Amino acid sequence: MGDVTVDIAYEPIKKVVVHEIYRYKDKDDLMKRVIRPNGPMQLFWCDGILFIFVVSDSDEAKADYLKGVFHWDVFAYTEMREFLDIIEYDDNYVRGVKVAVVDYSTFPIFKDFIKWLKARDGV
Repeated sequence: MGDVTVDIAYEPIKKVVVHEIYRYKDKDDLMKRVIRPNGPMQLFWCDGILFIFVVSDSDEAKADYLKGVFHWDVFAYTEMREFLDIIEYDDNYVRGVKVAVVDYSTFPIFKDFIKWLKARDGV
């Protein structure tokens, strides 16, 4: 076998398209949206923003992804200045739900998006 040279290409996301953005008044208001009968959805945090997002799974979004365009159907968020790796939620119907939070503050796509979001919404 001879030496084989492999071309490596890095093609990061060039554009994020968000179809719906919802801002909630606080973490408890957002938590009401993530608690499901089969358990809570994952929460994320970046630069003072606690959020969830739903990635589009349409055929068009999948085709765009290969072109460097990332579609989010929904981005829902609230302010949370300090990162917490676990958030606990209680209300009249749900007691002691604990949700893990993933710190996305080192991901350039999320840092750029949160910067854009803060400028857009005056956060």
